[in-house]
Amino acid sequence: MGHGGRRAGAGRKPNFDFYERLWIGIEYERHAAAAAKAHADEHARATDPTLEYINDLYEQIQDVSIEERQKRLRKKRPIGEGDHNLDNLVGDLRAWLEKRGSRWIPAPRRIYGQRKAILQAVAAAASEQFGVPVSPRFVEACHEEYRSNFPRRDLET
Repeated sequence: MGHGGRRAGAGRKPNFDFYERLWIGIEYERHAAAAAKAHADEHARATDPTLEYINDLYEQIQDVSIEERQKRLRKKRPIGEGDHNLDNLVGDLRAWLEKRGSRWIPAPRRIYGQRKAILQAVAAAASEQFGVPVSPRFVEACHEEYRSNFPRRDLET
């Protein structure tokens, strides 16, 4: 990112150092990943309605307190084969997973139509973080710089 001028040291001095621009690039990646995950979850729920019930069962299992789980683990029977509330939840979850089978739902990896909103959200977060106005175009430039320094590894396989 040059700032003009022929001579060495000429032109406008940068407002952000490398690590601050790196933070902005990482923040863009984090926002984009969260949006992609939300979109993939929505796609999966629309594709397979049983996932909603399975997720509800899993959340109910997670809501059982640690003390209750430890109390249940002191019993010698495997979890899912008893009269404890946790056994009922785990048994239901296992039954639904067995009934559903192992279906793979391809999740969309890219997010379409959200780039502008993500750029604006990251620009607002960076402005708040650094106390200097940051434009969405600068966020895009920081993300491009981040990608040039740290290419994606998951796309190479």
